[in-house]
Formats: sequence, structure tokens, C-alpha cells
Amino acid sequence: AITNEIKQPAKDFKAQIDDLLKITDETKVQIDAQLDVYKEKEAAERHQKKMERVQELCKLANINPDEIEWQDDWDNKTITNKRFEKEINEQIAIVQQKQEQFAENAQVITQKADELCLPAKHWTDELSSKSLPDILNEMQDYKDDLTAISAKQKETKVKEAQEMKQAGDTYIDPDTGEIKEKVI
Repeated sequence: AITNEIKQPAKDFKAQIDDLLKITDETKVQIDAQLDVYKEKEAAERHQKKMERVQELCKLANINPDEIEWQDDWDNKTITNKRFEKEINEQIAIVQQKQEQFAENAQVITQKADELCLPAKHWTDELSSKSLPDILNEMQDYKDDLTAISAKQKETKVKEAQEMKQAGDTYIDPDTGEIKEKVI
């Protein structure tokens, strides 16, 4: 009983402290909620400024800003402008390199298409999904197929002409009597 009496003031004090902690926790939650709105607004402004800088740098480099891959850590408060711009410039250099490579590949394809007497547009469009050697091989295969088809058509035409009878200025199929074409 004596021990319980001695412990009672300590229990009462603990209950008072717990009540005070609840009040401070509620206040903390309210303050944090208000600070979160401010932090989100600040982060959005920081992101917007960096997006504008990306667009400026891309405009100077004459590339599309959509080709820059946004890194999540660029939105952090701790990233320095020097590091941010360095990483942007690295990506811009990569995009420019890809554009130069694409232009060189397109030129090679155009030359090969002229050489093979093929339209170049279709083959340059293929560059977005296939490699240059694959496209060049496909172009050669396509030309070989066209040549084979042309030779076969010519052979068939000659064979048909040999089998036909000439009557005046037209060819006539001897089996059916059908007039095929004029003699030129």
C-alpha cells in the first residue's frame, strides 16, 4: 500500500506529460502539413527553373529538349548548378552525336540507294529501328529480288512470244485464239 502511494504521484506526473506530448504532437503534425505545402511549392519552382535552363541549353545546341532524359536527383536541393549543367551538357553531347551519326548513316543509305536505283526515303526511315549494316544488306537483297523478278518476267515474256503466232501486227495465242498484244 505504501509503495502504491509513493508511485501514485509518479503515475500522475507521467499522465500529465503524456497529455502535453499529445498536444505537442498535434501541433507538430499541423506545422508539418503547412510546411509540406511550402516544400512542394518550392520543389515545383526549382523544377520549373531547371526545366527552363534545360530548354535554354537545348536551344543553344539546336536540339529538341524532349530528347533530354530527366534525372530525378536534379530536383534535389543539394544538387549544385555546376553538376546539373555538366550532366545536361553530357546528354546534349550524346544527342548531338546521335544526330551526326544518323545524318552520316542517312547519307550512306542515300548513296547506296542511288547506286541500286532504289528510293532512299523508305530506307532512311528504317534507321530509327534497324542498324546501318542490316539496312544495307536488306537494300541489296531487295535489289537482287527485283532483278530476279525482272529477269523471270522477261523470260516469261520471251517464252510467251515464242509460243504465239504472229498475225499481221498482233500476236495470237494458238491454243485459245486470244489476241495478246501488238507487234512492236
